[in-house]
Amino acid sequence: MTEARKLKLSWQLKSIAALLVLTPVSSAMFSIFDKASLPFAPAASSGRGIASVSDEPVSEFNAEEASIDLSGLSNSELQKTFKYQILRDARATKFQDSVNVTMGLFYVRGLSGNKVYVCERFQEIEVTLTSSQNIQKTIKAPCNISDDQSHIEASVINFESSGNTQWEVTDVKLLGEKKDSLEVSAKDFRAVLGKELALEDVNN
Repeated sequence: MTEARKLKLSWQLKSIAALLVLTPVSSAMFSIFDKASLPFAPAASSGRGIASVSDEPVSEFNAEEASIDLSGLSNSELQKTFKYQILRDARATKFQDSVNVTMGLFYVRGLSGNKVYVCERFQEIEVTLTSSQNIQKTIKAPCNISDDQSHIEASVINFESSGNTQWEVTDVKLLGEKKDSLEVSAKDFRAVLGKELALEDVNN
C-alpha cells in the first residue's frame, strides 16, 4: 500500500469517526430546534384569571346590580356613598298640578341585616323645593320604585306655584323608622351635580 493511499484511508477513517461523534449531537440539536418551533402552550393554572375566552360574559344586569349594591356598607359609609348613587340620573319634573322627583335606585342593608331595596327601609321621601324668590316648600311622598326598576320616585299632587316661578330641589331626605334617615343637602347637590336640581316645567 502506497504512502498516499494510507494517508487517504487515514482521512476517511477520521471523517467517519467524526461523523459518528457528531450525529447524536446534531440529532439532539434538531430535536431542540423542532420543539422550539412548536406553538407555546402555557401550563394549566389552578386559579381563574380575571377573564378568558372560556369565561361567560358578565351581563349588563349583573354589572348594574353590583354597582347599586350598597348593602355591605356600614351606616357611616352609607351616609357618604349613597349620595352619588341617588343622584345618578336624578330628575325633577313639574306637571300642571303635580311634582315628580326621580332618583337612582340602590340596595341597602335592612333593619334585620338582609339586602333590600332602599324603599323597603326608607318608606318616605321628603323633598325641599326653593324658588327663585327664595321661598321654600317641603313635600312628602311615599318612596316608590319606578316601572323600569332602576329609579325611586316621589310624586305629589296639588302642588301650587304662581306664575313662572322657577324651583330647584335643594334637599332630599329618605325617612325610615325611629329617626333612621339619609339626607342629600344643597351642598351635596352642588358637589355631585355642580348645581341644585332644577324643577323642569313641562307646561312651558
